Amino acid sequence: MRRNGPFLSASFLLIFALGAATPAEPQPTPPRPPIKVGLLLSYTGVFAELGKEVTNGFQLALEERGGRVAGRAIEVRQEDDENKPDVGLTKSRKLVERDRVHVVIGPISSAVALAMRDYLVSQKQVWIINVSVVPALTDPDKTSPYYFRIADTLFQGQYPFGQWAYRNTPYRRVSLMASNFVTGRESVESFAKGFTGLGGTIVDRVFPPLGTSDYAPFLSSLDPKKADAVYAWFAGADAIRVLKQYKEFGLKERLPLNTRADTEPATAQLRQAYDRAAAKVKSQPDVNTLMRELRELKDTIFAFFEKVLVMHEEESIRRARLGLVQHVAALSEGIADLSKVEGF
Repeated sequence: MRRNGPFLSASFLLIFALGAATPAEPQPTPPRPPIKVGLLLSYTGVFAELGKEVTNGFQLALEERGGRVAGRAIEVRQEDDENKPDVGLTKSRKLVERDRVHVVIGPISSAVALAMRDYLVSQKQVWIINVSVVPALTDPDKTSPYYFRIADTLFQGQYPFGQWAYRNTPYRRVSLMASNFVTGRESVESFAKGFTGLGGTIVDRVFPPLGTSDYAPFLSSLDPKKADAVYAWFAGADAIRVLKQYKEFGLKERLPLNTRADTEPATAQLRQAYDRAAAKVKSQPDVNTLMRELRELKDTIFAFFEKVLVMHEEESIRRARLGLVQHVAALSEGIADLSKVEGF
């Protein structure tokens, strides 16, 4: 750096001298107008915290760049859609027609986004969809060169998760629970498509209204005798309330809620072997098929009990392993009473 210092100093002096020697100085370029950005988010209601988090993240990014992009200042206009589609449409009109923003960012709610979409497209308004996850916004017949999606869709995450849950947990009967609006419903239904596509069963669907304060009437409809687990989707303040009440209602220990998987290799091997056997017995439910599949399962079952502690200290894993054993034991139901056979 010391050796380069004089060279750099001389270079700057030379550039300055050449500029000073120029006969006529060019006129200064007038400053370019600011880029106006409209943040249309929920600042009140169930998604208020999410709206604040998005705003804080956006402001932090601006501060890191000195409040400018490509040499132009950024002006931010904030509007509260109140998590209401009609309000969101009205506020989007204000941002476009009165505030003349260059870019609209938001909203949180997919229902609000769907209400705004046609208007923003008709105005050829640049729109960045940063949170709303409903797939319909970017269906092939609704694409537009004026908006950009930086959030994934529900189907992208929930459909493969449904398949993963079937392949990596012993749960075969699941109850669905979500806030009763487009995002909640589409989330659990995307999960259901992946889960049932491999053979899983959806026992029931429970949809409390968005912003519910008391979930007792909805939690009481969940039956641990019918379902192995619950897949739920809630956001914002609703998510905090439902998790707290789920535990208070005594369901946490009896009905796993979006639980993590048991990654013990012997458990996975028995689960896969059981799935194959169950599929064959289901397609040909007779004694010969049942006994043939049980013989195939024998070594895998023995390995499972040798290597796996069924009564694991973690409730979700313990319940999953017990559930797997119960599924294996139930293979003979409706075909043979194995309790009469010595050793069963």
